[in-house]
Amino acid sequence: MESELVSRCIKVFRFEPHARKRILLILGEVTLTILVPVTGEVKQILEDFKKPICLLGLSSGINHTEKIAKEVLAMCPFIDNSMIHGLVEVIEELKSREYDQNGIVVKNETASDGSYLPRFPEIFQNLSDENMLYESNDEEPDFGKLNHYIHLLYEDMAHKIEASNCLAKLSKCNSYLREISRHDSAINAIFRTLRDDSKKSSTLTKNILTICLNFASIRDFHALLINKKIPMLILEIIDFELERCEKWKSQLLEIEAHDGIFSARSLNEHQKKLVRLTELTSIQNVSLKIAFQILHCLSENKGVRESLHENKVIASLGDSLERRNNELLEVVTSFLRNLSSFEQCIAEMIRVDLVGQLASMLKEGTPIPKKVVNNALHLLYNLSFSRELCEKICDYGLIPIIANCIDKSMFREIAAKTLYVLSMHPLIRTKLAKHALLESLMRTLTTNSEADTRSFTTIVASLVLNITRTKRGAKIIWETNKLGPLIKSALINQDFFAMKIARCLAEHDVAFVLYDCAGDIASALSNSSDQEFVMECIGILGCLDLQRISIQSIVQNGKIFPWLKQTLGYYLDKTHKHEIEVSFDLTTASIDVILLLINISQIEEGARLVVSEGFVDVLLKISHSGSKTEESIVDHILLFFETCTKHESISIYLATKSRLPNGLLEYAERTTGRHREKAISILEQIGKFDETWKENIQEFNFLSWNKDWTDTVTGVKNEYDDDALNIQPFRFQDDSCITSRDTISSLRNSRMQEEQLNEDEYAWSSENSSECRDSDIFDMFRHQFEEEMGFNSKWENEFRVGDHSDAESNWDC
Repeated sequence: MESELVSRCIKVFRFEPHARKRILLILGEVTLTILVPVTGEVKQILEDFKKPICLLGLSSGINHTEKIAKEVLAMCPFIDNSMIHGLVEVIEELKSREYDQNGIVVKNETASDGSYLPRFPEIFQNLSDENMLYESNDEEPDFGKLNHYIHLLYEDMAHKIEASNCLAKLSKCNSYLREISRHDSAINAIFRTLRDDSKKSSTLTKNILTICLNFASIRDFHALLINKKIPMLILEIIDFELERCEKWKSQLLEIEAHDGIFSARSLNEHQKKLVRLTELTSIQNVSLKIAFQILHCLSENKGVRESLHENKVIASLGDSLERRNNELLEVVTSFLRNLSSFEQCIAEMIRVDLVGQLASMLKEGTPIPKKVVNNALHLLYNLSFSRELCEKICDYGLIPIIANCIDKSMFREIAAKTLYVLSMHPLIRTKLAKHALLESLMRTLTTNSEADTRSFTTIVASLVLNITRTKRGAKIIWETNKLGPLIKSALINQDFFAMKIARCLAEHDVAFVLYDCAGDIASALSNSSDQEFVMECIGILGCLDLQRISIQSIVQNGKIFPWLKQTLGYYLDKTHKHEIEVSFDLTTASIDVILLLINISQIEEGARLVVSEGFVDVLLKISHSGSKTEESIVDHILLFFETCTKHESISIYLATKSRLPNGLLEYAERTTGRHREKAISILEQIGKFDETWKENIQEFNFLSWNKDWTDTVTGVKNEYDDDALNIQPFRFQDDSCITSRDTISSLRNSRMQEEQLNEDEYAWSSENSSECRDSDIFDMFRHQFEEEMGFNSKWENEFRVGDHSDAESNWDC
């Protein structure tokens, strides 16, 4: 079935209000996963996602904005609940706008006859165009005169400006815009005028760009603009305007350098030129804003986006950041924010030093609108995933600016995300360890504010966790005096992240602050159902110096041994290919458990409790699981055995009443390398307190060092008696299995009997040596040799040739 073959995953990036309607736009990407049942091949298709939601009943009189946002979230389950703040902001913006009866954004104005006029962009007010020879007429355009306006586009500059102004006003209406798109003569005339006369008049350029923006605001008309190659044409216009502004600035600098000391008249002329430059720059800012809006809309198309990237649109956007026009900065930062989602654009941003340009904008003393700051923070968040740009963010001093946004409700979440990504780099963590930042973060964690979402609290906890990994960060967190309330709150609420922070602190010099609550942490193990929370408690206890803490308060009151055995049992079942469903990694959990056992075993009393609970047998079983057990697990198990055997009483007990020596001997026989050396070292440690095992280990070492010789002897002996030596393998399931001491003793007794027999034979031969002749001795050895080697009569005759003396000499050889 199709539902079984295709799955869809939607990821939402942001919310935006429609430029001209009461519509909420949800922008993101959708991933389609297609499974081909025949071949088993899985294909993934990634496409841009844009969903409009019409809010017809929305008005400024409705105060329940959050209620509307929750209804949108219920309608669109693919939206994460953590994005509700951004959704509320966009709905508030939609509410604050005014709409006409057709649902189009308007501004209430009254004409001379009292009729209602639609709202149009107020551009170039009180400014004269440098080439404008005609004052535009503000009369209401008539769509019936469309052909007349088209004819005017072929006249002089004044008529072109008048016609473009009327067409720009008509294009505000969707129905008129659609009719214009179907009028081939109108389309050709508009775009031809933009191509030919864009460099002659800023007003004309602004009017035609407004028409293009109205087309670009509707996706159905994107193909029209792309086919007419409007994106590249607009990019040329942007570059021309930026270059022209630079020329104006350079001319003024040349005049200043040439004139030196201004006279009264020259100073007056210079002031006029400065005013003129300011006016022309303001006109350019409006044109650039509209041009970038068009490119931003058309960049949804992948081909257009790649073409813009190849033609250095990012460099033009970066140069526009130097202009202190708030509306232009809002468009530019929003455009850059979207482009920063693509890897090839990141490389271009590094080349043009975009971070430095952002730093200049954010550090300037002039106030910046909230939307510009929000876009800049989102842009920095995307850029922070690049290691090179992370370092630039630090070098340009942007970290304090981002940190200051933590206390502002509108920017706190994106600022926390950006700092978290920066804290992933070890060299930057130290720079984030500031008193003001950590005090603010700890205040957020210890204060249960209803305004803080779960996602924001998680990000803050993760950020604090990364900073805590540094010694400086751990010290500052201790100095905030908020660690105690944080741990108490974590134990009550079973907060996994808070306990993870405490675990990082336990690894530093400030671990003493956790001694007072060690008993409570141990008690939380038996009362918690959250496995990850319990694992962090285990890790904390494994790092603390238990010599300063009562072992009884941790081991007995906490009742932690059953949980530790259960975790090790899970890992043992895993090595036997049993499916175990746990929420944590079994290997990491087992290492944490063994580290805690090692920490407890540092004290003789604790080691006695651990051994009496049977952990030695469990860990021996894990170590004997062969290749299924990771080397890191075996390393920690051997370290645990080594720690236990350092205590004399424990070592004697293990040597006489446990399977540990036998198990280690079996393990040493079948392994090599450092694990074998460690096992033998532990056995030698046991031998220090037990004379029998000391002899056993010495004999084992002798047999190991002379393995080639012992293998040869054993092989010859097995030819005569295959059942002479029957050593039982080490088995955990058989309680009556032969211990290694019995095995080695039986082997020693067998060899002693052989040596005694050889001594008796030698003694007998010595006593009768005077009565035996050389020939008799020779005949005795010859007959024995023939019986063993199976000589036939032919070889016997050949062997008898020659006298006895020669044969004896040959035999001796």
